Amino acid sequence: MRGRKGREGVREALTHGCRGRPRGGPCPRLAERARGGRRMKKFSFRLESVRRLRSAVEEERKRAFGAAVRLYHREREALRALIEREREARERLAEELASGCSAEVAAAFSEFLRGNALRIRAQAERTEEARMRMEEERRQLVEASKERKVVDRLRERALERHLYQASREEQGFLDEVAGVRFLIGENHLASWRKEPEKNVIWGQGETS
Repeated sequence: MRGRKGREGVREALTHGCRGRPRGGPCPRLAERARGGRRMKKFSFRLESVRRLRSAVEEERKRAFGAAVRLYHREREALRALIEREREARERLAEELASGCSAEVAAAFSEFLRGNALRIRAQAERTEEARMRMEEERRQLVEASKERKVVDRLRERALERHLYQASREEQGFLDEVAGVRFLIGENHLASWRKEPEKNVIWGQGETS
């Protein structure tokens, strides 16, 4: 029966058999190849600067559209307020006329209504301009979003290709490592079979 040292020596030769390997550690050459082969390439998108620029343009268009929406709402509320003032003034004038107000009071109401009508017309124009500006900003935002999405889709496809290629390289590396381990095992097994005397020397504690 072989001694413990002999059995450990044989196991060492069959399992790794790599010169210079620290006891109980991996094969240095195989580990070195593993460290180099398993490092995935960093993903790089050639249109990244374009994508960032279009994203920045889209964000600017969002801010501009938001400002245009707020302006339109302010102008519309101002127009509604003027229209409400006109309605109240006409109701008040009707009450005054029903109660037999003087001609001066009726003339004052009429003057106010004429002036308010001009203000309503001007405010309606400003409201329409604000609405048109809002719609234009909306159109530009939609266009900027489309342009950004085009580059985003290109980036997604490039990333998919990168991951697919990295997966193929990783699988190829694993296949290579398996082949290297197999060859190392076969070579040392053949060497051990050809020179049994040297292998027996490893187990000097061998007993018959």
